[in-house]
Amino acid sequence: MVKGSRISHRWKPGEQILQQDLWRGHLVTSRPVTVVSDTASYLAIYSHPSAPLRSGVMRNRSAVPLSERIDRWMEMAVDGVGPLEERVSSETHVLTLTPEDSLHSVWLFWNLEWQLKIWYVNFQAPIERTTRGILVQDHQLDIVVKPDLSWSWKDEDEFTELIARGFYSDWQISSIRADADQMVRVIEDKWPPFSGEWEDWRPDADWQVPEIPEDWDVLHGAI
Repeated sequence: MVKGSRISHRWKPGEQILQQDLWRGHLVTSRPVTVVSDTASYLAIYSHPSAPLRSGVMRNRSAVPLSERIDRWMEMAVDGVGPLEERVSSETHVLTLTPEDSLHSVWLFWNLEWQLKIWYVNFQAPIERTTRGILVQDHQLDIVVKPDLSWSWKDEDEFTELIARGFYSDWQISSIRADADQMVRVIEDKWPPFSGEWEDWRPDADWQVPEIPEDWDVLHGAI
């Protein structure tokens, strides 16, 4: 089968879709985003600065002791996060590149003046396309990459503690670690998308900041 041939519908540049982040099937964040491109290589989406969203993710998470953070993640996996707050995204331009069927996405963050601040590799389950947008299930391990492509792990302590508490299966652990090792090689060898083709990307000037849809809390069916 040709990669991507099983996808029956692709979004057009400029379409607004809904990204819903899940934690063990429970909705934790819902944000409207704009499609940049949707190809066999990447689903590329853009998050506008100060765009509306709904979220129950812990605020000031790094200030919370590790054991308390993990207790909260474990509770959320069973009970969910509860009502989601009205929030806005940070004052950054964010481009997210997700290869088809991959265990990661790559994020680029620019400030309001379009200076590239960091790259971010987010390890996650393969995205699920729905009639409204995408579902994303995070794996709680990340790589932060500076513009010079020097890199460091992020949330490795949470990932390790979740493993210790039996949160992930052996297959998940080996798959995530293998993908993480591969992405380190991609970064260090400057392979796509770290090969220079995305840093100067800019959104269409006609794209408007999306509004949060009325059905932001509905998990739509797969397509």
